[in-house]
Amino acid sequence: MAKQESAWKQMIHFYRHDYEEQHAPMLYGDVWLKTKSHQRLILGLSDQGRQPYTTVSQVTLPTIGSHLNSGDVLVTLLTDQGP
Repeated sequence: MAKQESAWKQMIHFYRHDYEEQHAPMLYGDVWLKTKSHQRLILGLSDQGRQPYTTVSQVTLPTIGSHLNSGDVLVTLLTDQGP
């Protein structure tokens, strides 16, 4: 006979799955973006996107509170090969 989970455990599993689904990384080519909160994002490069770069020496991001439109530059990487 299968063991029944308590209502509390069922609720925790439901909301954990819902949270993970809402905060799953979004892929844009070789860049992934993960939302942490309304004001915090995490950006990353896929393995394929990192291959051309051996060393990243500088990362330039927009200032806090700035508004970006579609097509605006979000991040600039300065590498040993240049920007």
